[in-house]
Amino acid sequence: MEDSDDLSKALAVLFTAQSGGRPFLATNELTLTELLVAPYREKNDRLIDRYDACTISNDQLEVRPVIRPVLWYAAMLRSKYNSLKTPDAIHVSSALGMQCSHFLTDDQRLADRYELTHERYGTVRGPAIVDVIRPELDVVQQLIEAASR
Repeated sequence: MEDSDDLSKALAVLFTAQSGGRPFLATNELTLTELLVAPYREKNDRLIDRYDACTISNDQLEVRPVIRPVLWYAAMLRSKYNSLKTPDAIHVSSALGMQCSHFLTDDQRLADRYELTHERYGTVRGPAIVDVIRPELDVVQQLIEAASR
């Protein structure tokens, strides 16, 4: 949202792509906290308002609250993936809970795939799997095409 290179333009198209059904993209409300850090540091009210507005559910994006089951699954993920930090585990857990197949991030610290098998009280559920993809121009263009189908 802050840059004007080809990738930024493609991401802007992705975030406004009409999917013709349920939203194509998903996130949780923790995203707002992460987006607002730099604008608050820079005292950029315009960007604060823009990020606030773009993290409300709409036709393209479903934004869910961080609820207790998300936190349970985030803890399970952290127990399995030692390098996964709590905020990232919450995001991955949310993606799994929203039945996302892919997780789009430029965070190179994240693995290429996360798998969650819930084992408790003699019950095994899963595995739930989400593949991590990076925001490269060709990947974003493929996502735009997939959203429009």
